Amino acid sequence: MRDLYFFTPEFKEGENLTVRRGTEWSSGIESGSDQDLQLLKSAKTSDEGQAQFIAYGRITNQKVFRFCDLSDVDLQNEHLSSCRTYEGLKKMMKSIYKDFDERELVTLLYFEVMKEK
Repeated sequence: MRDLYFFTPEFKEGENLTVRRGTEWSSGIESGSDQDLQLLKSAKTSDEGQAQFIAYGRITNQKVFRFCDLSDVDLQNEHLSSCRTYEGLKKMMKSIYKDFDERELVTLLYFEVMKEK
């Protein structure tokens, strides 16, 4: 089981998407592998100062893109509504990663929330 951390753990019904910097989440995961996940609230935004369990989930797909090649259509399942546009996601990525460059590779990780806390 892999841990997937979120600064803002808001999820929608059905398939969700999270965009992760780099390709770490693309290695060792086959598309449609249904790999189990623990969805966790990041310790950086947790009131308790440590990661908090939110729910279990499963990966349904993953794709690697250069960030600048993404379109709003690619982001329609983003778990955060404010990140369902290129500009919205770019703003979020730059707030998390001060040195983020739009030419970087990112992994689009599709998942479903299976059982919430």
